[in-house]
Amino acid sequence: MTRHTQVEILLSERIINLPFADDPRDGEKFHDHEVEDGITNGKPETYDIYPLEVDGERVAVAAVDCSNVRLGCAGNFSYEAARAAIVIRSTEGEVHVTKIGPLVAKSPLNQGSILYPLEAFAQCLAVELVMEGIVLLDGLTLSNDIMYRVPRRTQVVGLSKAVPPQDMEGRGFDFPKEPFVMVRRPSNSCLVRLSSGGFVLHGRVWSHRQEDIPSAFSALSRSDPLDMGYPDSLKLAHMFSKILPAEMLSARVAMMRKYGVKLSDPLDGRKLLLGSMWG
Repeated sequence: MTRHTQVEILLSERIINLPFADDPRDGEKFHDHEVEDGITNGKPETYDIYPLEVDGERVAVAAVDCSNVRLGCAGNFSYEAARAAIVIRSTEGEVHVTKIGPLVAKSPLNQGSILYPLEAFAQCLAVELVMEGIVLLDGLTLSNDIMYRVPRRTQVVGLSKAVPPQDMEGRGFDFPKEPFVMVRRPSNSCLVRLSSGGFVLHGRVWSHRQEDIPSAFSALSRSDPLDMGYPDSLKLAHMFSKILPAEMLSARVAMMRKYGVKLSDPLDGRKLLLGSMWG
């Protein structure tokens, strides 16, 4: 994910150092070799299943999520609001929330978004705030800027809200009922159940050592409260990053008062041509 050069920030609240510096810091690039399903280098894929160790030392968790909404259009520009949230849970269970934004930005119609650089900045900030723990991301993609900033004692874990099928009948076996991680080789993509009876989720661990994958999910399972197998800190980060309807209205009013820009809703071609029920 890279910053779009044509995106301009117009209004901001509690925002620091954006766009972020591009110079790499101490750290090493992670093992991150994504491959397609099937046969790789002439060899079929393999699956390794590991039980999670639910007993052991807890670590700090920093969960990151971002959201954006389109405020409207004026002239040849599109305007959006975006916010990032970082929820940090200490080893003692204390929770601290950092919110970045909301920001209001404009860009040429259908070109660029503030969401991606904001997400990358929030990920880098989370790494700075949790030096020895887990940085927990919503989704399975990682900003290139963070890959060189993570120290060895920090593990980066991604979870997807796209829930996969909860059984493997077509493959001739069932998932374990207890917490586990199934690692697909050689891509290292994962299916993981963090708690007994919880959902099986798509996951990913970016680590300096491929063997760290089971230990990272084990540490997450015992360090963060889980609701149906989903980490509470990541759920809180999603909630705190949302742009509320009242904030959207305030942003549109601020744009009018400060810049004289009256925003209008963009035309929806599908609804115009197909009708509101079918568009």
